[in-house]
Amino acid sequence: MGKLDELKAKAKAKVTENRDKIESGLEKAGNMVNQKTHGKHGDKIDKGLEKAKEGLDRAEGKDQGDPAPPMATGPAEPPQPTVPPTTPTTPPTGPPMG
Repeated sequence: MGKLDELKAKAKAKVTENRDKIESGLEKAGNMVNQKTHGKHGDKIDKGLEKAKEGLDRAEGKDQGDPAPPMATGPAEPPQPTVPPTTPTTPPTGPPMG
């Protein structure tokens, strides 16, 4: 077992042993930030907490069966116009006005 494997095993063990404490700390931090921002960013804070808990799952070795989403490999396709281009109008025909 290499040094990196040993460190991973220790980290996994610590997360497993202290999961409740870690989650409690995350919740307290999220609540404090939400209070300081007067709820303005509550949805973002909740999303961040969810992602942090997913990270704990990964650290514990849970969630290994779910493949990672594919990464984009090339430049993004340019957005397609939503309004068709206008064609130039021809001037009205007939006798000059005036």
